[in-house]
Amino acid sequence: RENEAVAPTLSEALNDIYSDEFKTPKASKKQKQKQQTSQHQRTKGEIKKLKYLMNQDVEKLIESNDPSAVKVAQDNIKRLQKLYVDEDNIDYKPRTLNYNMLVRALGRSKRGDAPNLAEKMLNQMIAKYKKTLDEDIKPNVVTYTEVIDAYARSKKRNAAEHAERILLSMMEQGDNDIGVLPTSIT
Repeated sequence: RENEAVAPTLSEALNDIYSDEFKTPKASKKQKQKQQTSQHQRTKGEIKKLKYLMNQDVEKLIESNDPSAVKVAQDNIKRLQKLYVDEDNIDYKPRTLNYNMLVRALGRSKRGDAPNLAEKMLNQMIAKYKKTLDEDIKPNVVTYTEVIDAYARSKKRNAAEHAERILLSMMEQGDNDIGVLPTSIT
């Protein structure tokens, strides 16, 4: 076991990914320009690895019932959004998968309002998608299933009715502008 490779955490594996500009927010305009020109451009593979490790970190926190999973998922989306804007690189753009990790973290958190928060995030995704028609943030069957699962895990009164309402909205074409149909897992 000593020779067995241990998977690094996100922060260990990606220390070099975040430039000094993330660590020193008070950099002057000249310093920022210098950093941007000296900063190496990440390859698609490096960006893909970054996003994968971010999601794996959240997944591990969710599975271990760590209450910080929600914050880490939120921070990951904020980091990706910042990199997307700062570097003007579409590969950094947060996608449905990243938002699904947040919905899952919300839904599986031990908070009493966890299902409501997961559903709120789903509704935000729906609203943003309808406003922008951006397929990269369009909720999918996983998003809906995670919200239904959050209600199923809940001990809240009327949780089953909430889950059923979401399921029925998926099945009713008129109410489902998103075009997501349930699967046997849903």
